[in-house]
Amino acid sequence: MSEITDQLSELLAIWDDFAAANAQPSEEEERARREKEEEERRKKEEEAKREADRVAAKKKVEEMRRKKLEMQREKLEMELLKEQLEEAKIRRQEAERKTAAELEAKETLRKLQEEIDQMKEELGKRPSGARDFLQQQMEKEEKGREELEKEAEKKREEAEARVEAKRQELKAGEAKVKAAQDKLKAQADKNAAKLKANESVIRAKLVDKEQEIADAEKKLKETQQRIEKEKAELKKQQATGMEAFKKNLKENAVKMIEEENKRKVEEAQAQVDAIRAECDSQMAEMQVELDAALAEAAAARDNDIIQEVARLKGLYEKESKERKKLYNDLVDLKGNIRIYVRVRPAQGFDPGTDATIRTPTDEMLIVNNPDGKPKNFDFDKVFGPKITNAQIFDETIPLLSSAVDGYNVLIFCQGNLRSGKSHTTMGTSDDPGLARRAAAELMKLIKEKEEMGGDKIEVTGSIIEYAGDAFKDLSSGSSAGAVTSSGTLQKLADLSETPVASEDDISALLDKAESAPKAGDGKTCAFIISFIIKATNPAGAATFSKLSFMELPGAPPEKGGDAIPITKMLAALGDVIFKLAKKDKNVNFKASQLTNFFSDSIGGKAKTLMICHLIPTTGVAAETWQTMQYAMKAKGVEMKK
Repeated sequence: MSEITDQLSELLAIWDDFAAANAQPSEEEERARREKEEEERRKKEEEAKREADRVAAKKKVEEMRRKKLEMQREKLEMELLKEQLEEAKIRRQEAERKTAAELEAKETLRKLQEEIDQMKEELGKRPSGARDFLQQQMEKEEKGREELEKEAEKKREEAEARVEAKRQELKAGEAKVKAAQDKLKAQADKNAAKLKANESVIRAKLVDKEQEIADAEKKLKETQQRIEKEKAELKKQQATGMEAFKKNLKENAVKMIEEENKRKVEEAQAQVDAIRAECDSQMAEMQVELDAALAEAAAARDNDIIQEVARLKGLYEKESKERKKLYNDLVDLKGNIRIYVRVRPAQGFDPGTDATIRTPTDEMLIVNNPDGKPKNFDFDKVFGPKITNAQIFDETIPLLSSAVDGYNVLIFCQGNLRSGKSHTTMGTSDDPGLARRAAAELMKLIKEKEEMGGDKIEVTGSIIEYAGDAFKDLSSGSSAGAVTSSGTLQKLADLSETPVASEDDISALLDKAESAPKAGDGKTCAFIISFIIKATNPAGAATFSKLSFMELPGAPPEKGGDAIPITKMLAALGDVIFKLAKKDKNVNFKASQLTNFFSDSIGGKAKTLMICHLIPTTGVAAETWQTMQYAMKAKGVEMKK
């Protein structure tokens, strides 16, 4: 074994000497290196030259285009000035000719009149025979004068005809001048387009040149890579002989070493097999012990998980109750009666088109009074003409949550006819209103509450019409009874209440409400959708709350007839809200059946939202101002706990 090692050492020493002898770079490598450096230097010089040429060409094109445009502009200005001077000269000549003809005719008439007067005077001094003769002469002269007048009139008409002809010629000349100007402008535009096209061509050529440069650089890089590859091949060929020798030497040495190691490996393998068998036995024993330990840990872990789930559920229920309480406290602080204002779009509205309302912020409104003077108003929320029902509904979700938590909630729309109350309440298929959007949200909130606290929640719905201080059940088509108190709620006797357990049930009820016939096609009555929410806890105790949507009729501009009950309806509700605003304890909720029915939903712990609707056009400025006065009755009502 030592002899083999010595031989390997001698062979390696010979190889090192051979490698050292060939370590110096060859002449071909040196020449290739110099060629590469020269090529890189030449490439940099060409690139710098091309960049300078590109910049110079660009500057030259810009200068040519600027000079060309300047020359065209000066030429157009000179042509226009020349045409204006020629036109003024023609007009002056025509005026002078017309004035001279008129003066000549006047002078001729004056002379004839003087001659006639003189002849009349002489005729009065002569005898009758002479007078007759002179009379005849005067008649002849009068006839001659009339002929002269006709001739003068004819000349005047001819002069006017000539003036008119010249005027027409002048107009034709103006048309020709305009045509020439248009032609010059078109030619200038054409020249500018041509210059732009030439610039585009030059830019395209520059891009082509840059592409050619890039291609040349790519070819140069490929050439350099080929040179490097050829150099590597050359080195490989030089080392081929020594590599073969070294390979054979290594193969022989490895073969001898492998034979020696094979024997040692076989001995070690036997020892490894014995150790492996012993380890397998020990692993089997450890696996049995591990399985038993895992079974014990799993049982203990299941108990811990059950206890942790129960603890977390209790914490969640406690936190949810606290969150609900804080949530309703926040609503109370904002005000239990809140006032929103919505401005409908003016497009398609007939009476007037000038804007009378502006919405600079989401809480500020500027309205022109009947005299046209602007006045600022502040409300809880202001929605401009571009706001959708979805955006308004987002502001009402807290009120729906309060209704599920046991608070009475009233959301009602007020405003003039065609101000958009029905659109806000019911909406369209493309933009559903608040009542329709509330269906899905109400079912979602009910499901969350049932899952959290285990309460069973049942909901019933009713659709009602109020007109002439009386209620009508739109579900049955019959009259509803008087207002009665039922616990914390105000209800109507003989009112049908339809159970609703899903979003589809509520949608069906709303469809029925929209299709039901209403007094005055809905223009003279209040339209109400009311839900009674009953929550029963696991102990069997039940709580009730009422969620209502109402659309009030518009205040009529005329007096008498149907206007009287509508005015009374709005006045009674307005007086109740006004007294609450003044914090008057003597609020007469029984002033009308409507205020009596909603006495559980206005004031106290109830949550009320009034949405006033406005039309931003001058044709209804008086009605708009009336709506603003109604809204101001409720502004600032805050029933803090």
